[in-house]
Amino acid sequence: MSKIELRVPTIGESINEVTLSRWLVEDGSYVEMDQSICEFESDKATLEFPAEASGIITYVASEDDDLEIGGLVATLDTSAKAPLKESAESTTQETSSKEKKETGNGEPIPSPAAAKILREKDIDPSEVEGSGKEGRITKGDAIKAEKKVQKPKSESPATHIRLDSFSRNERREKLSRMRRTIAKRLVSAKNNAAMLTTFNEVNLTAVMSLRK
Repeated sequence: MSKIELRVPTIGESINEVTLSRWLVEDGSYVEMDQSICEFESDKATLEFPAEASGIITYVASEDDDLEIGGLVATLDTSAKAPLKESAESTTQETSSKEKKETGNGEPIPSPAAAKILREKDIDPSEVEGSGKEGRITKGDAIKAEKKVQKPKSESPATHIRLDSFSRNERREKLSRMRRTIAKRLVSAKNNAAMLTTFNEVNLTAVMSLRK
């Protein structure tokens, strides 16, 4: 059995830690070389992590885990061969995806950053029109996108009022890495910068008399 370790790559000079936001493959499944297996969220962007080789993947890290650069993400058994059934299915899927791209009837594909924003907004990518290359949904498209709300069939206007905005229920969610970084910078600025204004008053009566 030949195993290789998949570790967090160097993303940027100032980035020392990332968050594993989402797995894109199942634990124990067979993945192809260069196939995206998970998404990393850094202080600056969200990016996909491709497999370095083909084989069966085994999770080491979990979703929402904070990992340092070089941290172990998963292991890959490169001695395993792709099941014939999965190979046939993947070939069929690749063929159909190519046909969709050629005909232009395929659903728009969001970028990693756009996919994360759409998940937070609970918006189906099929409802968003992409402005990128080959109809790809960009981050700007995801920010502008709004969820389509179906109007109730009732004729009473009172039923159209949404009470979510007036609810006092609390919900706790883990901050994204970018929001955590912004919060740290704001607290640091508040503690280290002088947030004040000074006024100096001078009596110039004698100076004005001398000038006259």
